[in-house]
This record gives sequence, structure tokens and C-alpha cells, in this order.
Amino acid sequence: MKIVNAYIITMVGHGVSEGQARRGYQSIIQTGSALQPVFFPATTPVTLKEDALKLAMQVKDYIPDFNMNSLIYEKETSTAADRWRVNYTYPRIPGSSHRKAVINTVPGRTQRGDGFYDPATDLVLKPYAGLWKVTASCSLSHFRSWLQCIKLNEPIVVMEHDAMFVKNFNVSMIQEEPANYQLAGSKEKLDPTRLISLNSPISNNGVVTRRGKLYHEKLQNKLKTNIITNPPSINNDDERYPQGLPGNSCYYITPWAAKELFKKISEIGIWPNDALICKEFFPWVKVSTVYYTDIQKSAYSTTVIRDKAYYPGGGVVGPIL
Repeated sequence: MKIVNAYIITMVGHGVSEGQARRGYQSIIQTGSALQPVFFPATTPVTLKEDALKLAMQVKDYIPDFNMNSLIYEKETSTAADRWRVNYTYPRIPGSSHRKAVINTVPGRTQRGDGFYDPATDLVLKPYAGLWKVTASCSLSHFRSWLQCIKLNEPIVVMEHDAMFVKNFNVSMIQEEPANYQLAGSKEKLDPTRLISLNSPISNNGVVTRRGKLYHEKLQNKLKTNIITNPPSINNDDERYPQGLPGNSCYYITPWAAKELFKKISEIGIWPNDALICKEFFPWVKVSTVYYTDIQKSAYSTTVIRDKAYYPGGGVVGPIL
């Protein structure tokens, strides 16, 4: 039985995050899942620039044409202390998360409802609640785990600290067996299960994803015929929001998929990771109709914990990475 690493994104020194990560670790053991749990230090707003710079240089080693400026770039006029700018290109809410003003980060976008229409991607982008540095830090944590996948040249499982396994899992449970799983125009044989969500879209412990009940219902309609399937469409006819995994709390990813994600980042910059991993960009992204993980009961999600821990009123609280 193949055992793969499960990277549990953990805010080191933060009691709530570490406690949830330990419970996620124990859930792997208790369900007898064929995973090797690994605590993976999270990026925080304090380490965001440093982590982005390191990541940009390291990704370049594996993807030579990767655009390092897509993660972080040097400002033309700056002081030594303020030399670098993180390239977060998603619309953002400045200052306090309670303010209503929204900053559009890319020219050419037009406001549509409570978001911005982006003609380059034909998507409407709604800003995430909370501070953009918090969301960017969450994304960088996922991005850095993808780099580990590429370095190992092996599939991995990525878990946010509030994810927990509720069923026994091993990789063979999500393997597909098509007659020919080469991509069109490619001579390379690829694992057909390239990126698969393992998480439930609904939970008694909190909100997992947008329109989670509808997401669940559409998945369960496919359960009898498909264990692994494409993410369902949950947009209304007049909506163009990115549609992807149910919350990105836990997913399986291969090195090939990780490289494809970095190629898209190279084009568009840093987006929230669950907006980036969408079927509009990656039609090969899949979800499991059998739910192996759930979110833990908590007052805060991964991103909100970062927001509360580092910006409760403009200051930094507790130990930091």
C-alpha cells in the first residue's frame, strides 16, 4: 500500500492552530489512513515577503520560465526597508476587515455587483473578507506545500489545520483506470488523478464552501456512477465566479498538477488558493463523491485565525514564525 505525506499547514506558536493540527494528525492515525502526517509551518503576514521571495527563487529552479515577479517584485522607488511588494492581484479590502471600500488591483477590470469582472479570465472576482495579507499568507502556505510535492516528485495530501479525516483513506481509493490517460498532444503518461478534493462540502461544524448544500446535492447525484468527478456548477446563469474545490481544506495533488498551478500563478499573480484552483482554469481538477475529511468544530477557519491572531486591532499577538 502506497503511503504519501500529508502536510498539515500549522501556525507554529499559535495555540488554536497547533491544537487543531494535532487533532488532524491524530485523525489520520485513528482512521488507519495510509498517510504520513507532517506538520508544515504556515506563512503568516509577518513572514509573507520573505516566504514569497524564497518561493519565487526555488520555483524557478524547477520551472525555468516561471515569472518570479508573479509572486513578489522589487519596487522602482523604495527604501531598503520597503524594497519588495507582494503581487496579490485579487481585489482586496484595505485596512480593517469591517471597511466597505474595495481596491481593484489590476487595470481593465470593471465593477460588477459586489465584485470585479476580469476580462483576462472572464471571471468575476469577489474580495475575500479580512485583510489581504492574511489571505495571501494562506495562499503562500499552499503554494509552498506544492513546491514540496515537486521537490519530492511524489503525490502529497495538503491539509489545512482545521481538516480531519473521518474515513479510512489510501490513494488506491481515488485512482481512475482510463484506457489512455495521456493528455492531448503529450507523450508523457500522467496519473489521471492529478488533483482531487477529499473534503465534504457540508459540515455540522461550520461553513465549508459557497452554496455547500447545493454542491453536496449535485455531487451525490453522481455517486452511483462516479467516485471521482468534476466539481459541480453552483453558479447561477448570470454569475461568473470561480468554481473549484469545496473549501480546499484537504486535497491530493501530484507533481504535474503542482507545476500547472505554478504556471497559472506565473500568468496571474497571487490569488486566494481556492479561487485559483477552479475548473475554469483547470478542467482536470476533480472531487471525490466519498467524503474522507470534514472540518473541525471551531470558532475560526484557517484564514480567520490568521486575521484574529495578527490583526486583532492592528497589532501582532503571541509567538510568530
